[in-house]
Amino acid sequence: MYNDELEARNLSLEQLFLDPNNPRFSSERDKPTSENKIPDQKIQERTLKKMIESFGVKEVRDSILRNGFLPMDRIVVRPINGHGDKYVVVEGNRRLSALKDLHRLIEDGEISEEGIDEEYLNRLQSSTQEVEVLLYKGNSNDISWRLQGIRHISGIKEWSPAQQAILVARLVDEGKSFTEVSKKIARS
Repeated sequence: MYNDELEARNLSLEQLFLDPNNPRFSSERDKPTSENKIPDQKIQERTLKKMIESFGVKEVRDSILRNGFLPMDRIVVRPINGHGDKYVVVEGNRRLSALKDLHRLIEDGEISEEGIDEEYLNRLQSSTQEVEVLLYKGNSNDISWRLQGIRHISGIKEWSPAQQAILVARLVDEGKSFTEVSKKIARS
């Protein structure tokens, strides 16, 4: 149903904005942020802070730091009315928050992880300046609720403990320490 309304696009992080009206905030917000104010820097900073503090962004960020940004689940965006080539996230606010926070930490020189050097950080930052997203071209006013509902209600089927153990054993057999394995596959 939504396939006809989604188009793959490469967009820069500067064109992508977090949704201050994210359904994750539905029990917290008093009144929605108007469409026109979504790109406002203070609103974006407040939204990013809320995402980091309350919704597990650190785990997603750490996964991207260790594994790169894997585009298996693309971020879905829609145009922000009246703002040219600016887009608000419909699905993927945690991933975008993680990318934006990671870029800030790299720029501020705040990452000091074992096995991660400046050259790697520069390549990671460069490779995530632009990401492939899905642009929603439909006209549903509640597309965030619909797509996030599909993603979060049906969810991804978790592996059994045996499947998880096999993956850990394979990584250890490849020479990785348990600490390295833990950092590579931590829940996000």
